[in-house]
Amino acid sequence: MIYLDLDKDSLTGGFQLSIGDDSGGYRIAGPKYSGHSSRVQRKKLTAHDAEEIRVYLDKGFPRPEDPKDIITRTLTADVERLARYRNIRPTVTVAAGVSAAAARALLARLEARP
Repeated sequence: MIYLDLDKDSLTGGFQLSIGDDSGGYRIAGPKYSGHSSRVQRKKLTAHDAEEIRVYLDKGFPRPEDPKDIITRTLTADVERLARYRNIRPTVTVAAGVSAAAARALLARLEARP
């Protein structure tokens, strides 16, 4: 289980917000944990909570695109462009996970067509 915890630091009187599980976590805000704090509230996160939080995280800190997606999009566009140039109908769509060698072989076959 993943939790959001709100603790009150007894030395400074400040609040600490953290995310973690039963074995540890990450302090998001507030004074550094000194071992003298008391739990004010704990919220167990659900899958729905995680999806909603991720929307905001992705807005502020977009994830890098998966290289497989970039390769797939590029190879698909290359196959379609070459097919239009050769005036043929492409009979395959490049699928995610296709090896680079297989993609090159497919492009070579299309380029070799008269």
